[in-house]
Amino acid sequence: MDRLANKLTTYVGSFERLKLALNYGAEHLIFEDPKLSARSYAEATLQIGFQHLEDWAQYARIQNPDIEISFNLDIMIHDRHFPLILLLIKTLEKANIQHIRVQDTGLTLFFKTHFSKAHLTLAMETGNQNLESIYRYTTLFDSQVLNNEMPFSELKKTVLNCPHYPFELQVQGPLLIQYSNRRYMAGFEETEAPLYRIAQDEQYPNRFFPFYDNVHGHFMYLYFDRCLLTYIPDLLSLDLSGWIIDARGESDSYLIQTLTLYKKYRTLTVAISDPDLESLASLAQRPQKGGFFRANRTDQDRESVVKEVEGYHYTGIVIDTVSKKQFTFETLWPLSLGNEIKILTPEGHEANFTLAQMSSAFNIPLIQAQVGDIISLPWQKRVVTQSKVFLKK
Repeated sequence: MDRLANKLTTYVGSFERLKLALNYGAEHLIFEDPKLSARSYAEATLQIGFQHLEDWAQYARIQNPDIEISFNLDIMIHDRHFPLILLLIKTLEKANIQHIRVQDTGLTLFFKTHFSKAHLTLAMETGNQNLESIYRYTTLFDSQVLNNEMPFSELKKTVLNCPHYPFELQVQGPLLIQYSNRRYMAGFEETEAPLYRIAQDEQYPNRFFPFYDNVHGHFMYLYFDRCLLTYIPDLLSLDLSGWIIDARGESDSYLIQTLTLYKKYRTLTVAISDPDLESLASLAQRPQKGGFFRANRTDQDRESVVKEVEGYHYTGIVIDTVSKKQFTFETLWPLSLGNEIKILTPEGHEANFTLAQMSSAFNIPLIQAQVGDIISLPWQKRVVTQSKVFLKK
């Protein structure tokens, strides 16, 4: 695998998605089957084997002889799964698919025994959070998907300390924050079919957390999608082997637009245009944010943002934004309508305005706010999470 390729990578769970992915620039296809792929949204069939993977691979290679193909074997493995995995291996050998993505680290010995040609990618979205574990896994796996909660500073340190080792990163799509092998919702609703539900955060009414429940377990996602289109220079500096676009559960239009935009801006040095960002936001089910890639950066990553401004009190840090609606923070000073506010963003942008409207976290209009209150103010362009809020003295 070429670490320096920055290959556009996406999941394929149907022949229709396969054709779309190829037509719009995907360079690495991750085949899925709901029998063995934990978060696949593909419709389950009565087909026992995996013959369709041979057909998909043949079609993909005719369309693009250089296409890279993997299979997503990311379920929590139990003894009952091994006969099915052995059947999968037979098909992968026939289809000449050697790249397999797993989250069960114990499968290394199994594949050495039963499929010695396999190239294993460790895809643990919440697992490899420290450098020691990552270093250890480099001796066991051919490549790794880096954790979605690692900030840019840690990602940079990781790739610099592992030269020539291929790492991938999810650049677009939902952020998994909980996974259990147990089906919590299916028992409550008494069904064996996959379930998709949305839950609203009581403290933050505009945050909607998706829940997905299928035969492999229960999945909870963050209320926004990761979108790193505004961080292309940072991504390029990481020299990753692949940029993962996760459009599972989203519309075909969403898949087309994400592939189109990442392909477009991967080769440009200009900032992404507002119309392009807005076009993506209009197709997405959730807000599009940089997420932990930016918000969890260490203090040294934010040295350019001062914490004190002459003539102003530092009064909080933005913890949530809803584009063109509002932004939210916990105030460290009493606030009243008519106060003058200054915002400094992590990128160095500045916004100044008179406080003409504010509300509580429950969208109740306020005239005044006390220290410790979580309040929302009308949205200001370029204000993002981790922006600093200042009150004029």
